[in-house]
Amino acid sequence: MGKGNAFHKGGGVFLLLPLLLYSYNPKGLSISYSSTDNIYLLDIKDRGSIMSISPFLSYDNFIDFQYYGNFSVVNFDNSNLYLDNYIEMQKKVYLPGVGNKNIFYLNFYNFFSTSYEIYRIYEIALGDSLNIYLEDNYLSSSGIQLKYKVFPDDSINNYFEPGLNLSISIPLPYFFFSPRFSTGFRIFNDESMLFYKVSSSIYFPMTLDFSLSLSLSYYNLQPPDIEFSIINTYLDDPFYEVEAIKEMTEFNINLFKLFPDIDSRVDLNIHLFDKRFFEVDNISRNDKGFKANIKFSKMLRENLITNAKFESYINSSTFPDFEYTRNTIGLSLQLIF
Repeated sequence: MGKGNAFHKGGGVFLLLPLLLYSYNPKGLSISYSSTDNIYLLDIKDRGSIMSISPFLSYDNFIDFQYYGNFSVVNFDNSNLYLDNYIEMQKKVYLPGVGNKNIFYLNFYNFFSTSYEIYRIYEIALGDSLNIYLEDNYLSSSGIQLKYKVFPDDSINNYFEPGLNLSISIPLPYFFFSPRFSTGFRIFNDESMLFYKVSSSIYFPMTLDFSLSLSLSYYNLQPPDIEFSIINTYLDDPFYEVEAIKEMTEFNINLFKLFPDIDSRVDLNIHLFDKRFFEVDNISRNDKGFKANIKFSKMLRENLITNAKFESYINSSTFPDFEYTRNTIGLSLQLIF
């Protein structure tokens, strides 16, 4: 069997990999290595490398189960070892009509540094999502989510986030338009902060081997009556900056192109952002920048994929201490069992 035929038969795994993770109960392992001129992680802002082993497992039954893990070490120093774990459990209840279903889910995520307590997070989310189809076409999704985030470091507030969301898909000539709205409260101690996010995306299916999508979003978190205290201790630490964002506007461009004759795929992502942070100790901060990455994937065998990736990140800020650039080259092997 030639390589071209292998792609169209077994190579369909390469094209439909995200679907297979939900459908055929696979398990696998990814091994990756990246080199960068700015690690910008675990408060390390020098050049170096990251070595990672990432297992994944999916199992569909009465309750669907998925696990994604990541075990990484920075600069081959065991004091800079950290772990990521993500677990998702779903129960789908199918409703009258083709595709209509209600999904109950429970998610768990944690980031754990073996040497530094301040770099540890635990997050649990419980939710329900109702998905509606019209004449076999996806129409809308609405749901509720309850999220609780825990920081073991006592100087940082844990918080609870109940929220609602609604998204609609509108088929138009040559593309799909999908607006989305979500809102809720971030609650910590005796304070509550209203947040909302408005976003829209346009997806151009183009052809089977090429697609383009554009998305624009705006996020706003209203300040509490007291000084925002979840970030005071680590204002200058990149690990916690997402907790201190007051407003954020993002624009994304995603493109992929398949090359069936050589069992390969190219993905391109461009991300533009404008972030405004809460004032802490009368210090205000506004960051703007972009991240661009390109990834080349090659199927070596039906269950073995290799990836090469380049990423460039530029962050400009109203404070020079937060201005930085980062360029990263990475290689990985993904084995699917």
